[in-house]
Amino acid sequence: MDWKGTTSLFFTRNNFSFELKHSFYERNFFADAGFVFPVVVDLNFTPFSYRTNSPDIYYDLYINKHHFQTVSTIVKSYLQHDYDGRLLTRNIAPQVIVQMDKNINFRIGSTLNRQLWENRYFDIYTVNLQFSANPSGYFGVSGYYEEGQTFDYWSVKEVWQRYVNLALIWNAGKKLELVPSVIHMSQYEAHYGRRTYNQWNGLLRVGYHFNKNIFFKSFLQGNGLDKYYMGNFLFGYTFLPGSTFYLAYNSNYFGADFKPDTRILFAKISMLVNI
Repeated sequence: MDWKGTTSLFFTRNNFSFELKHSFYERNFFADAGFVFPVVVDLNFTPFSYRTNSPDIYYDLYINKHHFQTVSTIVKSYLQHDYDGRLLTRNIAPQVIVQMDKNINFRIGSTLNRQLWENRYFDIYTVNLQFSANPSGYFGVSGYYEEGQTFDYWSVKEVWQRYVNLALIWNAGKKLELVPSVIHMSQYEAHYGRRTYNQWNGLLRVGYHFNKNIFFKSFLQGNGLDKYYMGNFLFGYTFLPGSTFYLAYNSNYFGADFKPDTRILFAKISMLVNI
């Protein structure tokens, strides 16, 4: 018999929290769900989190006259090793999160990662900025920007990448939500060297709640570069507390003729049983 195990330690006091977690998989571990973990990998998963909340920081911002609610700093890291002690992944991700009045939030962070792939180590370092604002509760905007050196699995090399995601959020009453967004990603051979990849994606997320028990959601995505389009549709019905029936349809389309490549229809029932 082979084992998988996890040990965790969590400590919190006032505005400080600390978490340490270690997981391991034996070489021939087999999950009942059918997932077999790669036999060459042993996970030593060790995140370290440091978080400070400062809810009493209040002063006027002369630009928009809002107040800070909380300012949080988080540092997370983890390590992965194989059975011989060889480093597979080392990741450090510090973040600063600012929450303000009227549903206005900012987050700035970075990622420092060293990763083993095909017996070579690759260094990844990126910075990112995320914001969201929805003062009225009905109409808002959100955005995400990331730039830095990352890893291209297809060409197995380090590339410079820029990623931008901008979205509008419209809550038309309590039932309908529309979220159109646009994504742009570009890659360069080096820091703003020759551009090797440039793609724009358009997305539309729609959600409609007929009542508290019945809802419909759809997700549409497409890009003109690869002539690729995707549509996901989900219907849900909660017939008992904790028990829901789902009916979903997914389809992918390739090419200018817009012919379907794959179409999947499936149903699922999730039930809560008291024993």
